[in-house]
Amino acid sequence: MPPFIEDVDKRFETAERVYIDGLWGGSPYDEDFNDYSRHLESWKPASYILQLIEDFSPELQIKPVIDDRMIVNCWYANDQLSKRIKTDYEKFLQSDDWYSFVFIDSTDPTCQNDKFCKRIIKKATNPRWQNYGVLYAITRYSMVSLGAEEWFYQTIICKHMRTLYTRMLELVLLQRSSRLRFSAEITKVGAMKKAEHHRIADHISSLYKEYMLFMNQIYFREVTSQDQGIEFYQLFLEQFGCTNQISDLEEELGELHNYYHLLLGQKRNKNAEILNIIAATLLPASLLTAIFSLSKPPIHKGLQVLFIGLVIVFFYFNTKRILKK
Repeated sequence: MPPFIEDVDKRFETAERVYIDGLWGGSPYDEDFNDYSRHLESWKPASYILQLIEDFSPELQIKPVIDDRMIVNCWYANDQLSKRIKTDYEKFLQSDDWYSFVFIDSTDPTCQNDKFCKRIIKKATNPRWQNYGVLYAITRYSMVSLGAEEWFYQTIICKHMRTLYTRMLELVLLQRSSRLRFSAEITKVGAMKKAEHHRIADHISSLYKEYMLFMNQIYFREVTSQDQGIEFYQLFLEQFGCTNQISDLEEELGELHNYYHLLLGQKRNKNAEILNIIAATLLPASLLTAIFSLSKPPIHKGLQVLFIGLVIVFFYFNTKRILKK
């Protein structure tokens, strides 16, 4: 296990609550952690976060989009491990210390196949500064950095991890949650009744509008011109599967568009069929009217009403049958 695990294990003092001043000097925000003992409430943000949001916007409701797995952003300075990175990189890369740190394993590594471990740890690791004793790694639920106990790493790199790379991680998580929400909305549209084609059209129009905003304001091919930042962002996209999932989302929206056009075509065909029935029904009625007016002696008005009534009944039942299809 990593050396720092022993330091963590020796810490027996933990906070029982969080108590901070409220927004604009209002009621204080209090978190006693009791909600986390209830399974159905464990996904919710901390109480002080909910209280802050309520003060800003009481109408805002929070619903889970992704799972409640904790996302870790961590940097750690340790001269002993940094020296191993410089002098014996390949061995350190395959060590349990590095694997446990990268994949947030507090005990034994959760991967027990050497070839598989080697592949996933190599995929997750960025070795750009290996000769300086610094490594970075990114997984689906973590971004970590390991370096020496010296001024530059503890001051500059620490600041970058807390600011630039944290914002980058938040952006990728926002992209992921947005994709999941889009998929849920597409499924909702597919479950709507065909007769609600006007609602379907409005929903699809809204989805396309939100998708354009997503592509222009949230999903970016690059977020920086700095080489290391580009490498990290590309690794984030790869680990989170963003590129492939965006392509899948585009296909889903295309299929949804085709589905609406199919419904629209069916509606037009049904309307055309109804118009054909009306025309086919009114033509005999017109002929009957002409015959009645030209016949000598004139046909009794009762028979005229009977014939016209039969035509109307025929028209009514045929139209009703078509509308039920």
